Amino acid sequence: MPADDPIRELALAALDADAQARALLTPGGTPARISFADLYRYANDPDFVLSPECAARLAADDAAQADLARLLTVGAFAHMPRQAAAASGSVVRRETERAVLSLTSSRAAADEVYLGVELRDADARPPTHLFAGRAGQAWLRLALPPFSGGHAQVLLNAEADIARALADPETEVYLR
Repeated sequence: MPADDPIRELALAALDADAQARALLTPGGTPARISFADLYRYANDPDFVLSPECAARLAADDAAQADLARLLTVGAFAHMPRQAAAASGSVVRRETERAVLSLTSSRAAADEVYLGVELRDADARPPTHLFAGRAGQAWLRLALPPFSGGHAQVLLNAEADIARALADPETEVYLR
């Protein structure tokens, strides 16, 4: 569906209205959940940025995290599941039939790493962002730069949450 499809917008609004009505009708009230429309935009629109309030609600809500994981699965360019239980140490390379991710230490600065993304099919429509998540923790999102010849590279601080998550064998990765 195109991003400006009025039917899609109506469906997202209906889902949000249903969730709000249920929250209002629940005795004692329930904590506000992030709307499905915001989750959908977060998963599908690289230009959409969650407000700090929504990001905090998403991080604290296991059901919303599970909803986001389901959204990421649908239409993902590539999914890189967590590594085998026997994996130890940090991960420097993840591969699927569609893409290869690699983390390489910077020679210029010890506190920096390069994230390389290589598409197996250089003519494929490239992903625009990467999601990394581990059970019980909030999903992290990274905007990917434009691809050239099926390759993209991002310089990350080695201590950044996304760099640590990508090096963790327990982390699942989605390219979208």
